Amino acid sequence: MPWNEADWGKYEVIRARCASDMSEAELALIAPLMPPSKRRGRKPTDARIILNALFYLIRCGCP
Repeated sequence: MPWNEADWGKYEVIRARCASDMSEAELALIAPLMPPSKRRGRKPTDARIILNALFYLIRCGCP
């Protein structure tokens, strides 16, 4: 079942900042290197969420 806007509101605590999250300045450096989103297919996911998850896994591992 996909998440909707009401679900994101309930679980806002989950999206709290971690030490491995990117700052605005870091995102500004990476943004020009990101490919543009496509018009067709699935609704695009925010690249920042995906990158923060990857950086978290690199820093903390996956127990």
